[in-house]
Amino acid sequence: MPTRRERSFERARAILRAYPAAKAQLAVLDDKHLLFNSAGTAFIMYAGHGRSCVALGDPVGPPQHAPALIRQFHTMCTTRGLRPVFHELSNDHLATATTLGLHPLRIAEEARVRLDTFSLTGRRRHNLRNRLRNATKDGRTFTWVPSLAHAPHRLSELHAISHEWLGTKPSREKRFSLGRFDPDYLTTVDFAAGLIQQHDQPLAFVTTWAGTSHQELYLDLMRCRPTAPRGTMDLLFVRMLQQAHADGYTWFNLGMSPLPPATDDLSTRRFGRLYAQARDLAHHFYNLDGLRQYKDKFDPHWSPRYLLAPSRPGLLRALSDVALLTSGGTRGILGDTWHHLTRRR
Repeated sequence: MPTRRERSFERARAILRAYPAAKAQLAVLDDKHLLFNSAGTAFIMYAGHGRSCVALGDPVGPPQHAPALIRQFHTMCTTRGLRPVFHELSNDHLATATTLGLHPLRIAEEARVRLDTFSLTGRRRHNLRNRLRNATKDGRTFTWVPSLAHAPHRLSELHAISHEWLGTKPSREKRFSLGRFDPDYLTTVDFAAGLIQQHDQPLAFVTTWAGTSHQELYLDLMRCRPTAPRGTMDLLFVRMLQQAHADGYTWFNLGMSPLPPATDDLSTRRFGRLYAQARDLAHHFYNLDGLRQYKDKFDPHWSPRYLLAPSRPGLLRALSDVALLTSGGTRGILGDTWHHLTRRR
């Protein structure tokens, strides 16, 4: 007989298939709890660290049910003496959250490519065209895997790439607000994958999911062997955009990126020192600023995402708790090497 948690995840899977959204697929991972509305038609995924109870992304389900669910989550937290936090909330629900007394801090932007306007023509695409030409000349090819659940033999190829990619990072596999390489996760949600190979040697992959609306394809994992030739990821992303367009999608969602160094946002200016420290840390470990610049080459539409907490000082604590949730604690942020060195002292 399924456990209560298993039944909750099955309900969530049915909802996210009908109402796909960025990050919604992360609900099936075992590092979160789910809060459903009374009708069972929508949910919020969340996790706790310290006194922070952190909701990830927008509520998943019919849009008209979101405001009441946001208020329900806020009530649940305050009743239990916890700090209600919303991480990566969109503009669509900002007004509802701020009427509850929560303070917003713009922390990231979501990149979405309009597929019917993406083109390789024009002077601006000259360098990109050259990279694609060189990549195809030396034998690099693109393979589209519509369903990893129906192609389990591909998982071992993707795992080898992921393992090498993680070996170049000073910290462990991320959690909470990011996907991770987990065969059960990749087959439960029924991810698709794009794969670049060279002479039958897998070099790089991305995984995507869509739900049943067939409007938007969402990027999840993006990994590449450290030894892959230059231009491999360019070839992969261009082919993914072309594949999505051929399959009838309107948008390709490239996911979240941190804010650029200069913004006019009032909250950004108020917490300028915090942002500078966060950018330095991100650049040191994952070069997130470079990731944003990379996405920019595909001319995406950028939409703001917010962190919200009950007070401005509480935003600092909430941001720290989100980082610890995503990285699996201090050891996850700073890496195993740092952890072992400090233990010896």
